Amino acid sequence: MVTSLSFWLHSWEQECCGPERRVGHTVEATLLFEGEVRTTNAPPLFQNERDGRCVAIGEVVGKVGNFPGYLVRAPEVTFAVLRGNPPAERVACDGMLWEERHGPTEWPSEARNAGRIEDIWYCRIGDDGEPQTSTRIYNTSKRPARDCSWALRFVMELETSQ
Repeated sequence: MVTSLSFWLHSWEQECCGPERRVGHTVEATLLFEGEVRTTNAPPLFQNERDGRCVAIGEVVGKVGNFPGYLVRAPEVTFAVLRGNPPAERVACDGMLWEERHGPTEWPSEARNAGRIEDIWYCRIGDDGEPQTSTRIYNTSKRPARDCSWALRFVMELETSQ
């Protein structure tokens, strides 16, 4: 089964220790979720939204090393939620997935997702912390001017058997 997944990368993580990425590269990304998490009885689901957000309904499948948080497995993707205990065994998550390159050294391998990059977007971040304008780029080393807050949004084609 193949699905597309949008995830974000903070500018400082790309500048600090981000390997160059290009459209077509196969990559691995450890993903964290930021947004609303609530209890649900709805069936499993993963859906990208046009603005780079996602809706995921999945099962809590483990802990994140010694850190407060838990792993969620939704169809085709597994990610970490780094805050407290899960509200239930099945959760609905509405927000954004972010790649984490500086997290705990004991990241569970389940939080890593592999796939081929389909698209890269350079996004200016507004004063409110929300993405504003976006420009499509094909190589992370060929970004527009860096005179503002920014993030990268990747669209990755996942090939999974989950």
